[in-house]
Amino acid sequence: MSPLNDARLKLRAELEAPPAFRRFGSGWGSGVLDLVLGLAGFLLVLTFRAPGTFTTSEMRRLQDGPWFRFGLNFVLLAGLGCSAISMVLRKGKILGGSGVALALLAVLLGGSESTEAVPDPTALTFGLDFFVMWILFTGFLLIPLERLFANRGEQHIFPTVSGRPCSSFAEPKNPILINICG
Repeated sequence: MSPLNDARLKLRAELEAPPAFRRFGSGWGSGVLDLVLGLAGFLLVLTFRAPGTFTTSEMRRLQDGPWFRFGLNFVLLAGLGCSAISMVLRKGKILGGSGVALALLAVLLGGSESTEAVPDPTALTFGLDFFVMWILFTGFLLIPLERLFANRGEQHIFPTVSGRPCSSFAEPKNPILINICG
């Protein structure tokens, strides 16, 4: 197996750790948060580097303001802080290491001060910036609400089918991973 595939399998095993290894104080929550913030920061820096391809016209106006760049700095620093917590508390360092790698890659690409590197080829955009912001806002809003006001007390944030995590039903060689849980 390749080292990249080994790292992917270790990361997946950490994300799907049994509840006993995900308890408060184990570093799992900060590791997942670090991974999410690192990935969000990296993708937002990509939108700065290629705004014509990845940025919607509505979000482009927001990105020009100082508060958006301040928010991106906060996301990157919070990701690095969460990774430090995860690496101190967790025996396996793959969650913290992955988040650090994504955040450092974002910083190396210019961080919040990055400028346009790719000219605007067409009027067509992918809307990557809107997708990242939507995932962040809905995740930080809806996951705590689901935990506080769950319809069923035994309901989990990461669903399972027959005791197996939903992601284990995805074929690793399939380029489009579709998980059907329920």
